[in-house]
Amino acid sequence: MAISKAAASALISMGEQLGLAWQFNTRRTRGTDEMLNICIGDGLAPTKIDGWIHAFTLTAKAIVKYAADPDAGLDIVGVTSWTGGNSALRYARWQADFHWKIDTRPWQFFLYMYPMKWAFRDNIKASESLSEEDKAALLEVNESFWEEVVCAYAYRSEVIERSRGFAPHPDPTCGSSWQGYPYRKIWDRDDVTFAQLALPFIEKGTYDERKGTEGKIEPKPFPAVENQVEPGIPTVALGWLRAAQERGLCDSWLRLKLGTRWVPTRFNGWWASLDEVARFLEPFARGQRASVQGSPTKEGLDLTDYAVRFALCHSELHRRMKGETEQLVGLLEAGRRAFQESLREKGIPETPVDAFVDRAAPIIRKVFATEMAMDADQLPELHVARPLHPRFAPVDPLEPLPWQVPDTQRYLKKMAQLGYTI
Repeated sequence: MAISKAAASALISMGEQLGLAWQFNTRRTRGTDEMLNICIGDGLAPTKIDGWIHAFTLTAKAIVKYAADPDAGLDIVGVTSWTGGNSALRYARWQADFHWKIDTRPWQFFLYMYPMKWAFRDNIKASESLSEEDKAALLEVNESFWEEVVCAYAYRSEVIERSRGFAPHPDPTCGSSWQGYPYRKIWDRDDVTFAQLALPFIEKGTYDERKGTEGKIEPKPFPAVENQVEPGIPTVALGWLRAAQERGLCDSWLRLKLGTRWVPTRFNGWWASLDEVARFLEPFARGQRASVQGSPTKEGLDLTDYAVRFALCHSELHRRMKGETEQLVGLLEAGRRAFQESLREKGIPETPVDAFVDRAAPIIRKVFATEMAMDADQLPELHVARPLHPRFAPVDPLEPLPWQVPDTQRYLKKMAQLGYTI
């Protein structure tokens, strides 16, 4: 089952292309949507596209190792062994253990696994750089690898759940409490005893799925994942995202331009970005003025004005992220209607939004044009505010801001090697 070095190199280099194809394929199953939500446990969690790309890159490396393993091939002892074995078996166990921690059900894992397999298959077939011989070898490895993964994953999941007596999962948040994403329950499972379950009576040589099920319970299916957005702030955030897409600032994979990079976001990041605007917009809309330590002005700008403070603070944060002037201004302009609706949700007058944006935008341009230095003593918000970019607005315990780590360059290099765009 060996593959050539050229084939192995080509497969690993497909990371981004395959990650996008995988996400698109999964939409066909209705297991994910345009907001990159996925079903997990009894609900939904948002993802970002470079997470899909990262997973694909790691999987491609596992497939390459599998192809070189003399023990590769479906075997009952292998798939039911707790440790050891070839790359596919180790991959399956790692996935089963991780996904158990976040309450991914086996059927949910398979719902995402098969579209990944299809993405490998389709991109191998369509590759112009691979010879027909290399394509045939890779396609064979792709089939064999996933055969072992399915069996080994199913076995390990069964052992884990049976050892727990199939009890409810101990983490009702599906990992969101420590992974840094929100989780929303959308499915009320039917807790059905075996005696209540609508299992048909099976006669020799015949099968009727209705026979013998009278008065029994049919568990209801999981809802399709189809851009379910809650009313209120999530819906408002969706409006901002759509407006950014119309301006060409954000693409269909929720990647938002930052400098020369297209930086992926989770949908919940747009809610967090609204909160960052609200930190300054809400007191501005109420007619409040900020208290200032030291001089109340900076280069002729009124530091008691919350629109001014917003512009100065977020210009500095955007500059730290190596963003460009018009990217920040464009994101702000795209949010006008969303900012109005967010104030309306909270019962705050919405008419000051235009004045806030119109005042902040030229100051942002001035800060970038003059390279104005920021004083954290005059702008204490710099110690607590998050960048407006939806990738960085939410606090992510697994992904600190680049300037919050001891060695920024090493951190960025490591994240890039893992397939993440920061």
